[in-house]
Amino acid sequence: MAGTRYHHGDLEQAIIETAKQMLEQSGIAELSLRDIAKHIGVSHQAPYKHFASKADVLLAIRTEGFQKLAAATRRATAKHPRSPRLQLEVAAISYVRLALESPAVYQLMFGGPIRPDEVGPEHQAAARDSFAALAEIFQPNGAPYSETTTLRTRLVWAMVHGIASLRINGYLSDQSEGLDEITKSACRVLSKDWFAAR
Repeated sequence: MAGTRYHHGDLEQAIIETAKQMLEQSGIAELSLRDIAKHIGVSHQAPYKHFASKADVLLAIRTEGFQKLAAATRRATAKHPRSPRLQLEVAAISYVRLALESPAVYQLMFGGPIRPDEVGPEHQAAARDSFAALAEIFQPNGAPYSETTTLRTRLVWAMVHGIASLRINGYLSDQSEGLDEITKSACRVLSKDWFAAR
């Protein structure tokens, strides 16, 4: 694996990017701060200036993953500001595509070796915001979520998570166009009584 190009002053991000590459190629078990440092080309002690342990690096990757998920969802829904039905479809497709771009990172976001007591407020906020980005389709006014909004958001999240996980584990076709159609059809079936006709 080619090491992440390191420039003075951005070592923390270089560590995260290199760790993501190693995670995708070799998995969590093979990841270590020493190997990350070797790939970047710094001393084996240098990563400890930013991360106390491998778990801290993994948590940073998870946090960034949820931040990217929230941003991708909002970019997708912004394309159809007047149609929550279309917002749901493009957000769902965006979710699945993002998961498939970095499957090991995606699986780390929803599992992995990180204990609940290792998850800090920044990570919790990022995870909540990714949920909020999806919930805004159903309740865009910023008010506290209704029970209906919470339920629908959870149902959609469970649906897209299932589609992404099935594909990552080889149970769905690897043709992206076909997967987009599966995702879109699933949205339409799930939400057929949710939105007024438009």
